[in-house]
Amino acid sequence: MKPFVIGIAGGSCSGKTSIANKFSDMLAGIGTALIRMDNYYHDLSGLALEERASINFDKPDAIDFRLLENHVEELLEGREIVIPSYNFRTHTREGPGRKARCRLPAEDAGRSVLIIEGLYALFRESLRTVMDIRVFIEAEMDICLSRRVKRDTSERGRTREGVYRQFYDTVIPMYNKYLLPTREYADLIVDASESSELAAGKIVSEFNKITRNTGA
Repeated sequence: MKPFVIGIAGGSCSGKTSIANKFSDMLAGIGTALIRMDNYYHDLSGLALEERASINFDKPDAIDFRLLENHVEELLEGREIVIPSYNFRTHTREGPGRKARCRLPAEDAGRSVLIIEGLYALFRESLRTVMDIRVFIEAEMDICLSRRVKRDTSERGRTREGVYRQFYDTVIPMYNKYLLPTREYADLIVDASESSELAAGKIVSEFNKITRNTGA
């Protein structure tokens, strides 16, 4: 069977990863693979540290879409990929020891599902066209900011002041300019104020409806 592809997009810290993980857990007996777009930021090791810090990471061109799309194609053709590991403290890709190998189950194992999760999962037509379900996660900005402060100060070595500055200087403007317009491509809008289990359950329902109607 052709792998079933689901794209999950939404604002920074809107709950995309938690919902994607919960959705994967709910697909009992179905092999899944998850691609997180956070691992596909451009490697900036060739720039000085101060230059790296000046990059606008909230614009679409901060993502290495060429590598991402190549990896999606490889997975859909049954080949194994090596997902890069991105270090958000240094804005560089880490060595081979930190990378993860990934492949979808073989065709004779039955239906498999590829989940593509990230800010701009619905941004490029070349990705949207391979998706069977396109999901957009909506969340209040104050909720996203609260989650981002907690994440970035504990995991990414940022200061609280720096997180606030980036959120208002680039996160919100880029969300309105580039990310919010991708909402129109979604087949399913999910409210992030719900629990991740409830949100993921809605995606499972859509998945079951489509696969049942197509006989897949």
